[in-house]
Order: sequence, then structure tokens, then C-alpha cells
Amino acid sequence: MVSKCFQFRFQHRFSTRLLSFLACICVRTAFGAVNGNVRFCLKNGGATGTVFSNNDVSVYADCTDYAAYSSTNRWPGNGSYAVGSGSCITFSNMYVWSGLQGNYRFRVRLTDTSGPVDTYFPSATTYYQFTSSSATYYIGTSGVVTTAPTVANYLTVTQLAPDSLSITSAYYGGSSNPLSCIVNWAWPRSADCGSAQVLQSTSPTGTFTVATTHIWPNSSSMVSSLSPSTTYYFTIRHIDQYGASTDGPVSSGCVVPVVTTSTGTTSTGTTSTGSTSTGTTSTGTSSTGTTSTGSTVA
Repeated sequence: MVSKCFQFRFQHRFSTRLLSFLACICVRTAFGAVNGNVRFCLKNGGATGTVFSNNDVSVYADCTDYAAYSSTNRWPGNGSYAVGSGSCITFSNMYVWSGLQGNYRFRVRLTDTSGPVDTYFPSATTYYQFTSSSATYYIGTSGVVTTAPTVANYLTVTQLAPDSLSITSAYYGGSSNPLSCIVNWAWPRSADCGSAQVLQSTSPTGTFTVATTHIWPNSSSMVSSLSPSTTYYFTIRHIDQYGASTDGPVSSGCVVPVVTTSTGTTSTGTTSTGSTSTGTTSTGTSSTGTTSTGSTVA
């Protein structure tokens, strides 16, 4: 407890005398003792493929009745956690509930498809209180406890799968780019756009294989080394910054024709040159007739 003293001067006129006096009023303000450690336990509850690493998540310990008690941390630090795994981060110098101050609400912030998203623990309108200055507290699904919880009882950081990317056009590359298709797509207005993989197949139902990979905001790809006389189908796999992915709708077919040239036919990308057959000229032989001369009889 800390005392603060304020001086006030009161004046009162009584008959002809002025009575003055000073009043010292002491106000006692409640401050909690500094607590050792609070361990806030989180696990990855994101979409399939999500991996949290490199301080992807911000965690704020908001003291709702006295801002100076608040604290900030990042998770998972230098660790890397796939879906279902997690760890506890430490908040030091937290304050013990004094009876008047020391209500804590934890705010977990993650940039998702719509931008920064805040999740509150225990909720937006309820609080945690720490009642001992010597204990180490753990926060999980059971609330504030003094025994380390198992991963199953860690609080969950959720993250949505990324938005689907739609192909806007897929067409033959033309004579200047034979044996290729040009694929274009549109990015959504997402805050966690990562990369786009162009997948190809000769059937609209798959199996699809990765043809090219592009980082946002690139939105066009030339898929080359395709086979002639074949129709190709494409889809875009959107991979967000956390590793989760979503496959978009399949495009209409892109037909790669057989390419012919003046010297032959291109069948697999190799030009075969036709052979010119040179004809043989036969030269005719001239026969010379013989003249018979008649005899004169006298």
C-alpha cells in the first residue's frame, strides 16, 4: 500500500476573525505485489498444414484496471509447432490481485485471412487473478493453476484455411510458345496471401501435379513442355503464410495442338525433317532410218 498526501486550505470567516487551517488528507492507493512468473500455454489449432513459427502470434497480458501492469510477449519464439503441438511462454513481473487492482485478460493476436484477429482468454469480459507473489501460475483450459498442464489442456490458437484462388483464363500459348498453356488467376483481398502453385492434369478429375509455383502478387504462369494433341486442365493451390492450403476450382480445358512446320511435323517438341526424293531422268535414243535407191533398167 502506498500513501499519497494532499493539502487543502479551508477558510472560514467567523465574526471578524479569519480562521485558517490546513487539512492533510491521506489517500491510500492499493498496489499488488510483483508476482514471479505466469506461464501462458498455447497450441496450434489451425487448418491442416498450418505451422506456427518465428513469433507468428502476439500475446498481450492486459491489466484491465491499471495499464501500467500490462505486458506483451510473442509465441512461439524460436520454436516451430505443427497442428496439435504447442508450448508455454513466460510473463514475468505480473502483479498479484490486491483486492482492487490486478485483473488480467490475455489477448492473442494472429493475422488471418481478414487481417489481425484477437481472441480473448478467459473471455472479453472476464479476467484472471493471481493471488500469490511466490507461486508460478499456468494458464490453460482449466484456468489459472499451479501445476503445468498437458498439451491437451493448452489454449488453442485457431487459424482459417486460405481463400480459394479462381482461374480467370487458361489458353494455348500460340505459335510463339508451342507446347504451352498460359494460366491466369485472381488473388482475393486476404491479409495472409502466400504463394500459388499451378497444378496440371490431363483429366478434369485429376491426378494433378505441381507445374509451377509463384509468390503473391504474381498472377500469371506459362506452363510449358506439354504434349501435343492433348487437353490440359489446371487448378491453383493457395498456400498461406502459415503453410495451410486450399485448392481452387478446375479450369476448362486448354488444348495443345499438333504443330506443323514447312519442313515436317512437330510431335513431341522435336522437329523431324522430311526427305526429298529426287526423280531419275531417262534419256530417249534416236533411231536413224535407211534410204534404199532404186535401179534403172535400160
